[in-house]
Amino acid sequence: NMAEEFSALGLSPKERMTRRLEKMLSLQTPVFLPDEKICFMRTATNIPDIFTEAEWAEIKDKHYIHELGYMSNLSPDYESVIAEGLLKKHETADEYGQRAINAIINLADRYCTEAEKQGKTELAEVLKRVPRYGATSFYEALQFFRIIHFSLWLEGNYHITVGRFDQYMYPYLKADFEKGVLNEDSALELLEDFFLSFNKDSDLYP
Repeated sequence: NMAEEFSALGLSPKERMTRRLEKMLSLQTPVFLPDEKICFMRTATNIPDIFTEAEWAEIKDKHYIHELGYMSNLSPDYESVIAEGLLKKHETADEYGQRAINAIINLADRYCTEAEKQGKTELAEVLKRVPRYGATSFYEALQFFRIIHFSLWLEGNYHITVGRFDQYMYPYLKADFEKGVLNEDSALELLEDFFLSFNKDSDLYP
């Protein structure tokens, strides 16, 4: 009972959210569906509340609460995160942001290790770079996006838009076309796999 524990400790909302995210990320088991190229799927699915019923009553007495009371209808700055990497963001993040970044990277590392064990060499190479560092290919950019989106949902946020996905993903696609790394068919296959993975958050867990 996370809410009762947090209440007894008198933790701030920021500390509660951070502890819950750290715990939820640590509970995930790396898993790959057959033939998928873009990974991350929730295995510990229930996200416990961080406030008790009494605390919610007090909050609602003083504030108008929209939907579940957590963050929703977001359009995060995916572009700079995917371009720079989480280690760069770690440099300017506050304590809570740094802890969240550390927990996200830890799960990505566990996925990388499991990918290597299962002989998924290409995916393992992608996960060695993202989300620590900025993406250098369309594949890396898509996988990076998936990790961030997964983490935002796992934090308890929802209704998270993709923003101008076409604009900030296009440079990676264009560069891979120019290098001959991808053609239209292989790029479409990656993109389709990404959206199948991406929609797990909204289709499976609620």
